[in-house]
Amino acid sequence: MRRLRVTQAVAVVLLVGWAALLVATVAQGHRTSSYSDLVSAVRSGDATDVQVSPSLRPRTTNGQRTVEIRWRDGLVRHTTSVLEVRGRQAGSWGDGTSAVLRRPVPDALRALDPGLEITPISRDGDGGGLGVSATYLGWEVPARPAGAYLALWLGTVLLLAVGPEPRRVTPWGWFWLLLLTGPIGAIAFLVLSGALSRKPVAAPMAPRTGGGWALILALALGTVTGTLD
Repeated sequence: MRRLRVTQAVAVVLLVGWAALLVATVAQGHRTSSYSDLVSAVRSGDATDVQVSPSLRPRTTNGQRTVEIRWRDGLVRHTTSVLEVRGRQAGSWGDGTSAVLRRPVPDALRALDPGLEITPISRDGDGGGLGVSATYLGWEVPARPAGAYLALWLGTVLLLAVGPEPRRVTPWGWFWLLLLTGPIGAIAFLVLSGALSRKPVAAPMAPRTGGGWALILALALGTVTGTLD
C-alpha cells in the first residue's frame, strides 16, 4: 500500500505539472499558423502589431531569405515563416515557410493595412526572439517550457516502467501513446491507467488494448494534433 500511495503522489505531481505546462505553452508560446491566417487577421483588424525578423536588404536584386513573422490575435500569439525572393530566384515553399513573397515583407504587410505597426522581433524575453527550443501540438515554445516538457515526459515514462500494472492499455501500448502523442498521451495515461487510483488493479484484469492497436491510435492522434509534424 505504501508503494501505491507513492505512485499516486507522483502521478498527482506529474498531472499538475502537465496542466501547468499546457498553460505556460499558451502564455509563452506561439501558435504555428500560415501567412493566409496573418492576412486575414490584418484585414479584419485583429492583428495591429506585427513583429518581423530581418529580411533582404532594400538594394538586394537577387537572393532569398526566410523571414519569420509574429503577431497576436486576442490572447493567442501566432508565428509563421515566409520566403522573401528577389530577382530570378525560383522561390519554393519549404523549411516551414507558408508563402513566397516577391517584395519586402513589411511592404507586403503595409499594403494590407497602411497603419499596421511593424517592429523587429525581440531577441530578449518572450523566449529569446528566434531562439525557439521545441515545437509540440502546433506550438513553438522557448527553452523553459521545452525543458519542463522533457522532464515531465521522462517522469511519466519512469512511472509507467516502475509503477503498478496499468489499466485499459498494456504497458507497451501506453509507451507508444506517450512517445507519439506527447502531453495528450501523458495526461491520458495518468488519468486512465489507474496511476491515480488508491486501490490496486484487480486481477485478473479485463482485456486491454495491445501495443499494436495503441501504436496505430498514437500515429493517428499524433498526425491530427501535429505532434508528428
